[in-house]
Amino acid sequence: MDALVQKGYAEPAPAEKTPNRTWYLPHFVVINPMKPDKLRVVRDAAARTSGVSLNDMLLKGPDLLQSLRGVVMRFRQHTIAVTADIKEMFMQVKLRPQDRDALRYLWKNDRRDDHTPEEYRMTSLIFSASCLPSTAIYVKDLNAKEHECEFTTIVESRR
Repeated sequence: MDALVQKGYAEPAPAEKTPNRTWYLPHFVVINPMKPDKLRVVRDAAARTSGVSLNDMLLKGPDLLQSLRGVVMRFRQHTIAVTADIKEMFMQVKLRPQDRDALRYLWKNDRRDDHTPEEYRMTSLIFSASCLPSTAIYVKDLNAKEHECEFTTIVESRR
């Protein structure tokens, strides 16, 4: 939890809540057997309460993913192929402050003497949100367009 806050991906939730936009996400830990020392906290936007989930309230958006056929064709176009990864891409897409209360969660901090849960909220996209793929790709493409003059070679290479 501390790492999320330090990186700016989460923040302590303020006492006041945004009317009609506050949602508390259940969360659980996933352990990869190949990496037993690394815990991954999953916030579940598909979990239902009173028959409704956060994903039910989100606009999924269009499918902006590149087609597999197009990727394979471009991959074979030149003698050398290069791939890249944007580190923590989804977490780097920030939410508007007025939307952050929709991603609140409770966390018990072992350092507190009374062990009462503290309220936090995400400042970035979460993996289980149905809008994640279209939102992240839209932001990536928008940034590429806005900074095309500064990074012409990089922008051209990703087309």
